[in-house]
Amino acid sequence: MADPTQDAASDPWFRTTSPERAIHSCSTAFYPHRLTLLGPSNGFGLSQRVTQVGPVAVGDITYQTDVALGFEEPRASYHICVPLTGWLESRHRGQHLTSSPAMGSIYRPDAEMTATRWPGGSRQLAVKIDQVAVNRALETLVGTPVDSPIPFDAALSLKAGAAQSWVRLLLAMQRQLDSADSVIRHALVSDPLVESLIHGLLLVADHPYRDASRRCGSP
Repeated sequence: MADPTQDAASDPWFRTTSPERAIHSCSTAFYPHRLTLLGPSNGFGLSQRVTQVGPVAVGDITYQTDVALGFEEPRASYHICVPLTGWLESRHRGQHLTSSPAMGSIYRPDAEMTATRWPGGSRQLAVKIDQVAVNRALETLVGTPVDSPIPFDAALSLKAGAAQSWVRLLLAMQRQLDSADSVIRHALVSDPLVESLIHGLLLVADHPYRDASRRCGSP
């Protein structure tokens, strides 16, 4: 018979009905922030699974009631929001954004990032990638110094096959890292994977260096 204590210890999910514990967990994994309940407090709940490899952290996050989140600035990372189900309303650099499974969002590290409404039950893939790692990768591709931060377009279309492939790569990495004996935990595998994830973002997102990045290699 399986040891229930061992099963609980190996569960990659963090679950809580306490707003205070939710704030602490998300601040530890991502950024300090303010949490505002927009729905009934007795219905609050958070389910979160966060995995990290090198400069990339991926969180699979669902709140059980509507919330708003306000994040500190500046941050040291680019942040990408990919709704898997549901939607998200946010504000960034004076823009009001609505993210959905067809349209994600990219937030620069030097500007406001506020989730004005995260509906209860909406499952979001939150991706944090270190700013220095992304900038250095782009400099290597285009062969010239890159001003920081990279002026990514805030809207990230997820309809194209390349963007969908990038999201599947993120999800596959997270599933693999749930296993303690996964080969991805070895630097010989994880380092090229991290490079692929960063290069993938530079290829699927809109920014002034996108065409130059694409010319640096062929499929």
